[in-house]
Amino acid sequence: MPYCKGISQFSWGKTMTRLSFARRYCLAALLALLLMVGCAQTSGYKQPVAAFQTSLDTSGAVLAGYYKDMNQLERDCYLQERLYDPKLPVRHEKMSSLEGEAFSALAIQARLDALNLLGKYGTRLGELAGSDAPARFESAASALGGNLYGLQDNFNALSKQGDTKANDYLTPIGKLVGILGRMYLEQQRDQALTAAIQEGAPTVESILDLLKRDMEEVVGPQRLTALGQAYTEQVIFYDKNRLTLTFAEREKVLANLDEAAQKYQAAKAYRPAEVVESIREAHQALVKYASSDRQPGSLAELATAMDVFSSRIKQISDAYKLLRNS
Repeated sequence: MPYCKGISQFSWGKTMTRLSFARRYCLAALLALLLMVGCAQTSGYKQPVAAFQTSLDTSGAVLAGYYKDMNQLERDCYLQERLYDPKLPVRHEKMSSLEGEAFSALAIQARLDALNLLGKYGTRLGELAGSDAPARFESAASALGGNLYGLQDNFNALSKQGDTKANDYLTPIGKLVGILGRMYLEQQRDQALTAAIQEGAPTVESILDLLKRDMEEVVGPQRLTALGQAYTEQVIFYDKNRLTLTFAEREKVLANLDEAAQKYQAAKAYRPAEVVESIREAHQALVKYASSDRQPGSLAELATAMDVFSSRIKQISDAYKLLRNS
């Protein structure tokens, strides 16, 4: 019995020592694992959100360019028609009326402001993903405030002036402004980012729907028609006058014709609405990741989606530069 008792006491002491060490080791390992998971979930946002923000900025610049070019395209068509047909006069009153034939200057600016709002949404997501102190965003809210809330007033005024599509922007813009404001008040970076992405998803989708409608119904067809007209007029001019043109004149006309053909083909290959769809697909990938368990596979899927977004937008941006500058 004493023998058994002695062994029991000795074994118990050793066992307790081992268990105590094991518990401390397991607890430390568990804490490390939790920290790693927490950091992975939070920092996992950082690179994809930064990529989303960069490509969103590029996308916004392309869409803004399409809007800004609208009135100039009308003037270009009018004047080029007269360049190749000297019998047609230039009328000052017609030149003046071309301004705002598709969208007024105020309507275009309001849509540029809507694009700017989406850009700020991407910027704030990027800041939230990369910041270690979400509370400091409170001071930035005032810098965002006036312009964004004034955007609602602009669209409201446009709807009263006959812009039938402007009123549709009011509700989603108002919601997105509210979401942006609440983002600054969140104290937990990961929770704030997830909530902002999930809550912002329906309203971002609504704004993208409206932008896509503009691009499909007005902006894209106008540009394609204008570039097609420019190409056709140059073909007709060359065929009509090729026998009387000097070699140098033919060379110049054919060079212009080649440029017009390249622009027309680029306009057919890259539609403005594709920019909006690219934003939508990338944002949907971000929303999917925010709603997932954010395991490595989910993060890899998100990173791939951002790479595709970046590649597509670069192609479209390059094509747009060709349309404008070649």
